[in-house]
Amino acid sequence: MNKWIYIKSNRLIDAYVVASVLNDAQGTSYCMVRRAVYAKLFMNHSSISETGFWNSHDEDQLITITATTSINYNNLRSTISEQLGLTAYKEGQIYIPELPDVLDFSLVDIIIMMSDVQQEPLDLTFIDFAVRFFKPRLKTISAGTMAVPCIRGCKDYRAIVTWEYIPIIANNNSSALILTNDTGYADLCKLLCLNTIYMKSENGTMYANSQIIKHPDELINMINQQIS
Repeated sequence: MNKWIYIKSNRLIDAYVVASVLNDAQGTSYCMVRRAVYAKLFMNHSSISETGFWNSHDEDQLITITATTSINYNNLRSTISEQLGLTAYKEGQIYIPELPDVLDFSLVDIIIMMSDVQQEPLDLTFIDFAVRFFKPRLKTISAGTMAVPCIRGCKDYRAIVTWEYIPIIANNNSSALILTNDTGYADLCKLLCLNTIYMKSENGTMYANSQIIKHPDELINMINQQIS
């Protein structure tokens, strides 16, 4: 009988903690119900022997991972371990995915990681001004999806450095700063203790980490506080 894992939760940090728990449970083997959003994270995972579609008529066991509410790593591990039936692994290390080595993240100071999450479009002028301000002394890349243009002054790594690289970034450069428009990315950064600025636009007003910003200088000051 095979054990299949279905990550029903849409929270990226839930999927990431599943990967972390399974990585510590050496010698275990599971099948994974295919979900495109998590495919890259589990692509080379040693505990996943097969990825495909669940057949409810099979005699195999289906383990469903439902959404959690915490962003505390230890709390999440405890909850996810119980859902997986691996209570001996409530504590353990973070998982570093096996992904192509595309960049030396130790040399990158700011990563603008945007997604195609449905929300009011950001005023990219704020970010553009900030990048130009820091360009003489900080290396910045555009990452995430192709949802927004590559910010001027950045190296373009969109669709190459995606959210699955966040643990690798944290492992190689704990002082890096992530600017993002995606709460899922922001939560994963917080989980891994990465400096993060979550940006959104609401009714024409720009917010950065829940603070209203009316001028690019305010974003520049916030970045300075995080990287100093």
